[in-house]
Amino acid sequence: MRLFRACAIRGLAFACVALPAPAVALAAQDTFDMSVELGNGYTDNVRYIGPDPVSDQYRVVRLNLPYVRRTPSQRLRLGYRPAYVRYSDTDVLDHDEHRLEFDLDTRPSRKSRLRSRAGFTRTQMRGTPESATDPDLFLTRRSDTDLLLFNVALQREVSARWSWEATLGGSAQLYKPISGVEGSGSDVEDRKQYSGGMHVSRTVSRTSSVGLRYGFQRFDLEDSGEEDAHQFEATYEKRLAERMSLLTALGGFQAEGEGADGRRTGTSAQVTLSHRYETLQLDLSASHAPSAGGALRGTATQTRVGLALSSLGGRQRWRWLAAPYYGRRESSAAGRQAIDAVGIRAELERRFAWRYGVRLGTHWFDQTDRDSVFSGNASFLWYPLGARPIGGRSG
Repeated sequence: MRLFRACAIRGLAFACVALPAPAVALAAQDTFDMSVELGNGYTDNVRYIGPDPVSDQYRVVRLNLPYVRRTPSQRLRLGYRPAYVRYSDTDVLDHDEHRLEFDLDTRPSRKSRLRSRAGFTRTQMRGTPESATDPDLFLTRRSDTDLLLFNVALQREVSARWSWEATLGGSAQLYKPISGVEGSGSDVEDRKQYSGGMHVSRTVSRTSSVGLRYGFQRFDLEDSGEEDAHQFEATYEKRLAERMSLLTALGGFQAEGEGADGRRTGTSAQVTLSHRYETLQLDLSASHAPSAGGALRGTATQTRVGLALSSLGGRQRWRWLAAPYYGRRESSAAGRQAIDAVGIRAELERRFAWRYGVRLGTHWFDQTDRDSVFSGNASFLWYPLGARPIGGRSG
């Protein structure tokens, strides 16, 4: 009887501890790392293109509003970064910037995954791969630029070895001349891009898979017309370590339409490597594929190689980023010279008492048919909420 009573008491105690576990497992964590930035900078070529480069100093006020919500089955990120940039001498280039981002990664079921992303950017900046919503890597004459984009990817496991992924996306780049700036917007044209694709893969080992991928893109350019591009590639994915993954793709493309001189074909390829250490994130990407042409006239074949080394966020007092990159754009129109570009962007941030900090940044860019651009800036940062989650956990 005593033994039965002891077992009953222990069982009741275990039940009291175990019952709240599902609520904890389903808990959501909300993070809002708001910051206000006051900065001062210098650039040696404020107009990007012109007979004589013009240097100037500028001041910037920026508000960063990133919201992240995490649960065991999804991750949601919303971001808004408004800013105002004011120049000392070339006040005709004073402008406001707006960057909106939406990113959702969720698992509707145990065998499916849905990822969606949308963004809007309004800026005058060129030649810096700050984020996926930047207007272009290459330099053109300054103009007001609006960029809209969205993409959706649905992945589904059919069996223990087979899976597929369907993608759908689109983007628009709209340019407006800047009043008072000679030639502004004269070397660009509005463009829209629509894309869709299907990727079927088969697991061949515990850490690797192979597959076939088809992609379709339609480039709709205001002056150059439309062009359709088809890509067929074989893929290979490998998990090299617990936090290290590799994706390679190799195939070809065929493009035809008003935006090019007849039909064009070529090789398409992609390599991405991602590795996350305890306090370091490494991302390497390289691609060669047909392109809508970016902030230039006509469609193109584009090559991009980029490396990003950065510290992971959270409660670190030091944050840093180093990102060298290379780009090459070969126009689809006969007789146009290919453009090569190389650059590097670096940032160093130091937080004090979790609510204040300073950031130093620099960016250098050089393009074959344009002048180079160098800029540097220093900013004071204020984090009103520190780096703590808001509202704790909610279930």
